[in-house]
Amino acid sequence: MLPGRLQGGYVGAVSHSESKDETRSDGQALFSAISLDGSFNPFGADLSDLITIGTDRFTARSVFNLAQLSFTGPVAKLPAGDLQAVIEGRLAGNRLRSRSSISVLTGNSEFHRSEQSIRAAVEVPLTSRDNGFLPQVGDLSATAEYSCFHYSDAGTLNQHALGLTWEPLPLLRLRGEIEVTGRPPSIQTLGNPVIVTSDVRMFDPLRSETADVVLITGGNPSLRPEKTEIHRLSGLLRLVPRLNLQLNAEYTDTDQRHFVSSLPEASAAVTLAFPDRFIRDAFGVLTTVDLRPVNFDSHREKRLRYGFSLNAAIAGGNRSAVRVSDSSAAEPGEEGADREPPPTARASRSGPPTRLQLSASHTIVFSDEILVRPGLGSVDLLEGGAIGIGGGRVRHQLEGTAALTSGGMGARIGVTWRGKSTLQSRISGVTAETLHFSPVLAVNFRAFTDARRLLPHSAWASGTRLSLNILNATNDRQQVRDSAGNTPLQYQPGYRDPIGRTIELELRKVF
Repeated sequence: MLPGRLQGGYVGAVSHSESKDETRSDGQALFSAISLDGSFNPFGADLSDLITIGTDRFTARSVFNLAQLSFTGPVAKLPAGDLQAVIEGRLAGNRLRSRSSISVLTGNSEFHRSEQSIRAAVEVPLTSRDNGFLPQVGDLSATAEYSCFHYSDAGTLNQHALGLTWEPLPLLRLRGEIEVTGRPPSIQTLGNPVIVTSDVRMFDPLRSETADVVLITGGNPSLRPEKTEIHRLSGLLRLVPRLNLQLNAEYTDTDQRHFVSSLPEASAAVTLAFPDRFIRDAFGVLTTVDLRPVNFDSHREKRLRYGFSLNAAIAGGNRSAVRVSDSSAAEPGEEGADREPPPTARASRSGPPTRLQLSASHTIVFSDEILVRPGLGSVDLLEGGAIGIGGGRVRHQLEGTAALTSGGMGARIGVTWRGKSTLQSRISGVTAETLHFSPVLAVNFRAFTDARRLLPHSAWASGTRLSLNILNATNDRQQVRDSAGNTPLQYQPGYRDPIGRTIELELRKVF
């Protein structure tokens, strides 16, 4: 029995993008002559032949085509409600052409990927209070999804997901789900042009020193598809309905296989696992670093995140009288922060509503280990292990936001605290030099107002918004110390956070 018709939709898209990079290197012959030959007299020779400037150019052009047809809606009537289904078919093509003037390294390349896929998903109601089917159990529903993708360069990959949602009471919702996905590296990750940059300052963890190296970045056509399996349990407790006060918690167990990542700057584990990517001279000094992406063997992480949120009108009149975008209180840099439209509707006589938004969360990472390559020991990111120079993974992180908005005016403060971490640096036999990274407190403030609120009778004020942003208001910078209390050169504040506190004043006008 069909309770209604499926609704269909078609999406077609064509996009074109182009990027250009240019690097310059100079003086290498001069520096080599001075450093390698102590008898060289810079005042007794013509230096013009030794001072050379070379320009390397890199371009990438990408064309993407998409045709997607989908159907969604109820397909069967069950005792607990309608069985909802989604069926989707997709055809896509992606072509990337990259050009590099350093043909000896990369030459010119062209990658093409075609994709054919089909996806089916269902939501099955099992019990229902509203429909009177086993109401003593509450609302119970199951979801299932299966997708099959065929890529011209990576073969066939499957994805599936299973979920179960239970609301024993209207104020409590529990959900468990398992998701298994497989996907190939993006065509950009495979085919981006290789870029070579000289004189890049980089920390060498095996020698605990900073060196100027030749840095290689770009794509890697030898990458394999990755597979991710996620087990997730979550709960939501609704407390005060008129305040939209909710408590939430989510436990996630993520297992990634052959996951693709740009090779991070040298850490002890990465340097030992990929010695061919970190080239040294006869004296052991790091000279060339290749950070093109690689496949790591596996990554396993277990974490718990819990917190609360509140969203309530605390004053004002008719809420429908004023249209204020939720993104108007977004933190600079967050999604939606650059898309805030100025209000267009006028407030009613009772005035616009004033809304208060509060949220806070605590994230605890129970375990976080990476196996870089088979046969090597796993890297415990919580116990000093690291695959990059930024330090190990922090076990605790706190986040909080508070926002007050009213008819085109508002203010928001966001606070993030990251706990301390460590990084195992120089290795000598069985001992290791440990770098200690201090906790960091970041406080960001944003205030905005529509000019119409300040100058209601001015025509030019319509569609104008004034914003004040203060990033890292406390000017807190992470401190990095070795066992002797010294800070390696690359970890100096001038390299890691040269700006610190930033104050921005922004004026927008919609014509």
